[in-house]
Amino acid sequence: MSSTTNTLKPIKLYSLNTPNVAKVFILLELLELPYESIKVNIANGDQFTDDFIKINPNSKIPAIVDPNVADGKSPIVLFESGNILIYLAKTYGKGKYLPNETTHTQEHYEVLGWLFFQMASLGPNMGQYNHYAKYAEVKYEYPIQRHYKEVKRLFHVLERQLAKHSYVAGDELTIADIAIYPWSKYITTYPDIAEQDFPKLLEYHERLAQLPAVQAYKKYDDELTAQRTAFTAEQRKILFGRDK
Repeated sequence: MSSTTNTLKPIKLYSLNTPNVAKVFILLELLELPYESIKVNIANGDQFTDDFIKINPNSKIPAIVDPNVADGKSPIVLFESGNILIYLAKTYGKGKYLPNETTHTQEHYEVLGWLFFQMASLGPNMGQYNHYAKYAEVKYEYPIQRHYKEVKRLFHVLERQLAKHSYVAGDELTIADIAIYPWSKYITTYPDIAEQDFPKLLEYHERLAQLPAVQAYKKYDDELTAQRTAFTAEQRKILFGRDK
């Protein structure tokens, strides 16, 4: 850790082992920032407590509280993983992981385009497929197939992009990759996926899996996964039945 980061106070990361949390966890590791991981047990409803709603009104993880604000101002409190990635890269990255918008305008917005590709398309469709195919008590074929086909199409979009570049937004690792990888790596869990159709994407996953920051997250993920149990009826109600 650099002398600069040694002077920083730990950033609070409200987390669990989910793909969206993985993005922030990995970037904090890459930037060598001090942080404290605070577990939010979403199956038990921690995200709906008054204290957490003050941090994220939408009751989702991840969220961060960054106390490293000049002039004694209040800490920076942020939610939405893409927003957090942009903030961390701009505040601490010094042009790394997100090119400068003034001097590298095209590259800057290229990264943001692929970041929003994950936020608006890849993540939501993978999440909906997983819900209907794995968690829904009644399985309806139409939503399962609808989201499966869209996810597969999005995998092909990534495959074509990686045929042109080493990383999704160019030839350097950026927050676009940090957002996409924790989701796209699950391609191997999808049915009827032919490995020969996605050689670039699979090779990309292998490369990113070797990053020390990714390996640090994997250790965290493995530890929590080992503690996981099947959802109770009450936990299912908390996770999938709330309407306000």
